[in-house]
Amino acid sequence: MKFIQPFRFIFLFWGLCHLGIGHSQIAQNILAYQEYFESNYYSLNKIEGIYDVDLEIDRPSMYCIDCKYSTIKIKDFDQVAIIYKNGGFEVNSIKKGYVIGYVESSSRNQNFGPNLVVRLNSMNYPKSKMNCFFGLNSISLMSTLDYSEIHQFFDHEIARNLDIKCNTTLSPELENVFCFSFNVNHNFTKTFPTTEFKPKPSLFTGTGFMISKSGYITTNYHVVKKPAAMKGYFKETITLINEATQERFRGLLIYFDDTLDVAVIKINVPEDKISKFNPLIFSTKPLSISNSISTVGFPFGAVTGSSMKYTKGYVSSESGPFNSPTLYTIDLSINPGNSGGPLFDSANNVAGIISARLDEDAVGAKVENIGYAIKTNYVISFLKENGIPFETVSPKNNNIISIESIKTGVFMVEFKVEPF
Repeated sequence: MKFIQPFRFIFLFWGLCHLGIGHSQIAQNILAYQEYFESNYYSLNKIEGIYDVDLEIDRPSMYCIDCKYSTIKIKDFDQVAIIYKNGGFEVNSIKKGYVIGYVESSSRNQNFGPNLVVRLNSMNYPKSKMNCFFGLNSISLMSTLDYSEIHQFFDHEIARNLDIKCNTTLSPELENVFCFSFNVNHNFTKTFPTTEFKPKPSLFTGTGFMISKSGYITTNYHVVKKPAAMKGYFKETITLINEATQERFRGLLIYFDDTLDVAVIKINVPEDKISKFNPLIFSTKPLSISNSISTVGFPFGAVTGSSMKYTKGYVSSESGPFNSPTLYTIDLSINPGNSGGPLFDSANNVAGIISARLDEDAVGAKVENIGYAIKTNYVISFLKENGIPFETVSPKNNNIISIESIKTGVFMVEFKVEPF
């Protein structure tokens, strides 16, 4: 099971040519990585980011009698992005357009000390596997190349400019060892995000609905829960938007149950405006397998438009994952942003709250329209415990509530988190 999660935009990377890429593509690629690091700033490991790479071809790695040599410095040799992917940290060459190596760690949560291991293993990149120093803004590591590799990795002009002269009494074999084996220092300097970087506010969206004329609105708790990775001082703002009136209200989280995944938000609506909104009505009658159901909400937030979306399905099981009694299993198209929306019975009374969907990664197979909704009786118990007013449908009332009436009681929920 996976919480549907409030919607949040994440940049998708495109395929890159393995033969190197042009300047405009490099610029676009850098922007793509910046967008990714910015959007996921609070969950990044400190090693993740964009680095400039300078190389320095230094003296022979072994002592050579009467050797003369020069140091060749190559500024802006490459730019790389270190990013967590597939259980490890990939080192991506931005200029070449493909993965050139890995930081040897399997845990994203590992706190890197002053030493770590980086393996650069591209065919067209100076190879290295060794411990290196890692600070907040830089990585330094060294590899050793012989003369033939100098030609392979760098153009002939650089190789010709190496000022090498060895003792002529050495045999060719020893000369190759002592004179033509050079240290290549890789200096990675982090350019993004730096310690001065201030990320954009994080905006999450979901769905909520009014349950009483007093201005109480219910949604999922995970819609308005600050991510655990956001440490430090932040201000949090809950905004509720009603499509029918095009009004925005500031909301206050007053009650929640993390286990049940239910939250109650209070908005202050003037008496002359409260009559515009119609609270949705709870049904106390349990749903049965094959019962028709529907929902409205705001999948993917404003990206798909500010009007609520309607979808229909049926109950596929009267229990949730691992036979959970608090949830229905539903066959219904739901997406991020539907979190917290009402689950309607055939008369458009609230029979539950949309909460989660089956995670494809958890079952290792493609999943279609398998979701979960919190049963009304558990929601009602939570509301009663906290003294929150709500309305229930009369057993004799068989009227079908109109979509136009529903619009006045459903809200897009925006949860914004930003640093002070």
